[in-house]
Amino acid sequence: MFAPGKRSQFTGQRTFLDEPSWNARCLPHLTALPSTLAQMELLLRVPVVDLYVLSDVVKKDASFASQLLQLGNLDRHPESHFVRIEDCLVDLGVDWLLAVVSQVPLTPTEAY
Repeated sequence: MFAPGKRSQFTGQRTFLDEPSWNARCLPHLTALPSTLAQMELLLRVPVVDLYVLSDVVKKDASFASQLLQLGNLDRHPESHFVRIEDCLVDLGVDWLLAVVSQVPLTPTEAY
């Protein structure tokens, strides 16, 4: 579990959310299922986030999980790439994930 504002052990150079390049570089490439975003928002708004449950929600949306891993590994040396989504989520942090949840375009879903 991790709490908002807490630093992870996986420190790296992160782009600040208010920099114009953040939206231009990251968000257009991320898409997620509506159910993934809704569940993530509920999980991320509590004082202490259950990393196991959060990672389970992200893993169920394989495309979104893959995109987050690619984004998390963007500035990393190949030897230190994330393999587990849990490590990637901790590195990205609660504040960043909340910003993503509120701004990521939804994946089109088919109505049956």
